Parts: sequence; structure tokens; C-alpha cells
Amino acid sequence: MELLWCRCWVGGDSPVIPVTVNDVAAAFFVSPALKHVFVHNAGDLWFPSGARQFLRAQDGNVVSYENTYIDQLKIGDVSLPLVPVLRGDGDAMQSVEKRPILGILGRDFLKNSEVLLDVPHRRFALFQWQNVAGCGDDLSRLFQGTSYALGMDSDAGVRVQFGRDVLRFQLDPDLEWSVMPLSEAHDVGVSDEMLQDDPHETTHYVRTLLGFRHHFRGVQVGGYNMPALDVVVQDGIQNGALGANFFALNVVLFDFPHGRLVFQPTGDRNEMPNLHVHFDQAQSFMTSVTEKNGSVQ
Repeated sequence: MELLWCRCWVGGDSPVIPVTVNDVAAAFFVSPALKHVFVHNAGDLWFPSGARQFLRAQDGNVVSYENTYIDQLKIGDVSLPLVPVLRGDGDAMQSVEKRPILGILGRDFLKNSEVLLDVPHRRFALFQWQNVAGCGDDLSRLFQGTSYALGMDSDAGVRVQFGRDVLRFQLDPDLEWSVMPLSEAHDVGVSDEMLQDDPHETTHYVRTLLGFRHHFRGVQVGGYNMPALDVVVQDGIQNGALGANFFALNVVLFDFPHGRLVFQPTGDRNEMPNLHVHFDQAQSFMTSVTEKNGSVQ
């Protein structure tokens, strides 16, 4: 087992890891909810122009990107040449410890590895598990104490049980709160009248959506009965997602090669201040317009 550890800056914010891009110190968000790797130019660090690609965001709006590449991406001691990415318009606007946050690493980069995202202890690991004699492929042995495992589909989706109802949620630590479409909230017994009494929350997709943060009890993930889960219910989104408020309470292992999610609840908490640092949440759940919705006129 080869392990790559990186410091992970988090504190209610999206996980951010340090990288080196073309010999320049930089940083990336990390989210398996996205398929692609997205970047922006930053100062003297820029990426070649390429063919345009149109993607549809979580709120249904269409965004244009250019196909390009990173000459050299270094994470920890691992150096990778010619990494394909999608470049958004405009420059990177956020930074951490003087490193520009260039974009976000999605499944295209993560899918061939096991990814350990330990938000409570500010750690990130990317590794490949070698099934050698005596080890097997049970990665739950990496955890001390009780852990929980469940199936994970190719788009980083899992089944979450609300009472008697089971819903598919994507795994997106870039979202500040877990989210749920209004129609699914109705399906699990949450009425419009109940939502009116809940706190209001906004999420910045391509447009800003208002939602209602509902306090759910009786939520089960992989056989684990969560004491409670706050979920922002929004009209106009396509998918539910477990966001940063789930990852803040759990050490999570994405076992992409075997299609599994393994996690361990922990009482440890990351006490870093919340700077509300997130990748543009418009990018969440991006799907190809050409593949899924026809060409854009």
C-alpha cells in the first residue's frame, strides 16, 4: 500500500490540498461529486486554450469550459505529467496561505485510487491498495474501532435512508450543507408548512438558490443511525447530496476501485475558523450537455 498524505485545510470549508502546478505552489479543492478536474488561470500561471465544452450545473444552467491540460501536477511526492482539465473563464479568486486555489479535483483524477478524506483531523490520503497475501480487499481494517461500509456507484452516489424511504445522495464535501430537492423532501414527509418554520439558507450555483435547512432525525447511512442531519431543501436542483456537515463528523474512505464507501464517525472536531471557502458551487453535479441533454444553441 503506497500512501500519499497531504495537509488538508478545512474548517467548515471545502477540503483544500496543497499541490505544485508547473513548479508553482498552488492548491486544489477536492470533490468526488464532480467528474472532471476544473481549473482557472491565476496570475502568471495560465493554461492553453482548447475546444469548448458545455456542461449543465446542478441548478440546470449551462456553463462553458475549455479543454486543456496541466503540464506537471505534483501532489506530495507524486508527479503527474499532462493532466487533462477543463478551464473556466476568469482567474482564480481564492487563496490559502498564499497559494492560489486553482480549481477542483474530481473523479477523473480520483477514480483509480482509494481516497481517504479525514476532515476532522485535517488529513487527505490518495493510495492504491495492493491485495497481497493475507490482506484481502477489506479496507475497513484501516480503521480502529467500528466503521460502516456501503455500496457507492460510479458517480459517487450512495443510498441514504430517511425513515422508510431510501434516496440516492451524491457525496460532495464542497457543499457547505447537505442538500435535497424539494420533491424528495415531500416524498419523505416534509411539508411546505414545515419548511416555512426552518432557517433559510442560500447556495451559490450558477444562480443563487434559496432553501430551508430542515433538521432530520432517523437518518441511516450504511447501517449507521445518525443522531441527526441538517439538510437544505431546495426547489430547482436535480440531486441530493451529503455535504460538508456530514464530512465534518466522519473519517471517510472512497474505495473507487471496489465501488464502496467506508466511514467512521468520530467525536473529534476540526476547530479551524469557517472562512466560507468553497469552489464555485455552480460546478456541483456537472453533466455533459452533449451527452445528456442535447447540444446547446
